[in-house]
Amino acid sequence: MRSLRREPALLLALLAVIALVLAFIVYPQLQVVLTPGPGGYVEFLQEGTWLVPLRNSLQLTLLSTTTAVLLGFIYAYAMVYSNMRWKPFFRLIGILPLLSPPFVVAAAYTLLFGARGVISYGVFKRSRSFHSRTSSSPTPCHVAILAWSRPRVTLARGRGASSGA
Repeated sequence: MRSLRREPALLLALLAVIALVLAFIVYPQLQVVLTPGPGGYVEFLQEGTWLVPLRNSLQLTLLSTTTAVLLGFIYAYAMVYSNMRWKPFFRLIGILPLLSPPFVVAAAYTLLFGARGVISYGVFKRSRSFHSRTSSSPTPCHVAILAWSRPRVTLARGRGASSGA
């Protein structure tokens, strides 16, 4: 607290950040919760229109988690336990999603799987996007996103668990 008293600019910056968080994050969330009143939530839950999006979200979560863990494990296993050719290249491919900006990946997915994308229109001759709002299940676009943003799985080679031994 002493450093804040000695540096009024730091105190003002901290107060400004707190004010911005309260104004743009806390206040809008409180308005969303308090404005409709409890009747709106009861009506929403009784309508049942939320069940389809909930089912789709659970399907996508299950599919994405399973796919990401499986792909990440296979990749990590291959990197640690195999003596394949081009290993440095595949290691670079594994790091590439961390280095590329997210908007580049989003643009690539749009160009590939959009309404007139290379894959959606060029290969499958579909004029509607794979990830349109009318879709009721996980789509090839979701699978492509999973393949790009796979998790990291670390495998040890068994060279000793402790550093002192």
